[in-house]
Amino acid sequence: GTLISVRLRLILTNFHCVADKISAVEREEPQPDGTVRKVRREKLDDVTVSQRAYKGFDRVGAAEYIAVVAVYKKKRDLAVLQLRADAIPHTVEARLLPEGRQLQRGERVYLVGNPSMLDASGADGIISSLSRTVEAPWADNERLPFIQTSAPAFGGSSGGALFTADGYFIGVPSAGIPGVLTLAIPYGVVKEVLREGCLASAFDPSADDAKCSVRLVPGKEA
Repeated sequence: GTLISVRLRLILTNFHCVADKISAVEREEPQPDGTVRKVRREKLDDVTVSQRAYKGFDRVGAAEYIAVVAVYKKKRDLAVLQLRADAIPHTVEARLLPEGRQLQRGERVYLVGNPSMLDASGADGIISSLSRTVEAPWADNERLPFIQTSAPAFGGSSGGALFTADGYFIGVPSAGIPGVLTLAIPYGVVKEVLREGCLASAFDPSADDAKCSVRLVPGKEA
């Protein structure tokens, strides 16, 4: 996952990385007319996230946090977690690509993820395509737009981050051909999901999230 807002304590990841934390339960509930009928309710389990610390080649510690699934869109393969902790010490947030900054095919990019569980690994490459679409079986066969890059990824890279050479976050690695190419969900789709989830202020300081009536309540059943 990638921390995208220290203020809101938000971590961005793929839906398929937290799909096992989202389930449905069926229970009987009384109705206004006095009858009782079965109702299907969504259940969101807590997610444990961690950040390891190293000194040289030795791991010297790890900070663990409990997060809740605040927003998710299976058909976009994106999810936003919110940390329960009131504060997150010693960290920085990713900067979303600003309006007006155009990406170019051939531009150098950097991928950060946990390939084969090797945490916080970096790889570089170029943007190979800015017009790739792929039908994603893991996203209800939705045809998703992707940034294609030559930066290699392996199992565990999903949910990480793709950055420009000047440090802007531009996408979430979601799929690809291991060791050959990576497909990342573009930053524009990320912004759409944040806006729909009433979390637009994560990238737009002028946004008034409180005006959004469909905001999910983290940690509660929807």
